[in-house]
Amino acid sequence: MSHQHHHVPGSGWALRLSLAATVAFTLFEVWAGFYSHSLSLLSDAGHNFTDALALLLAAIGLHWQQKPADQSRTYGYQRAGVLTAFINALTLVGIALLIFWEAGMRFVRPEPVNEEVMGAVAIAAMVLNGGVMIALYRGQKVLRPEHRTRNASPAPRRR
Repeated sequence: MSHQHHHVPGSGWALRLSLAATVAFTLFEVWAGFYSHSLSLLSDAGHNFTDALALLLAAIGLHWQQKPADQSRTYGYQRAGVLTAFINALTLVGIALLIFWEAGMRFVRPEPVNEEVMGAVAIAAMVLNGGVMIALYRGQKVLRPEHRTRNASPAPRRR
């Protein structure tokens, strides 16, 4: 018996694609930050890491949300979102403290920054963020289409 896997829009494809792109770019941005001595790129990499963590936790939450309630979890797994948001917030605070520490160290011993690398990576980051935004928006439209209420009248016809 053969098993076919069909790609269903709205089944988390945008979330998985966004997560993979964000993780790959974060690793690249860490390398570029160290290479160019740019604390700005390193801090953005930290920010992108928390974005990737949020996407991963959202993907896990999307999976958990589909689980039904049971005897011990009468509300199902709806509270998992609160826990994942807390973990993401703690990670963001930790990264902010590391950036603050490194910024203080840069006041003591400044390092020259390679502006060309920093600028090129910043432009690439804007392009990536735009693509992720579009993918997630399209994925959201598939997951949560507009619903009409039962009493809503149909849209008027154009002549």
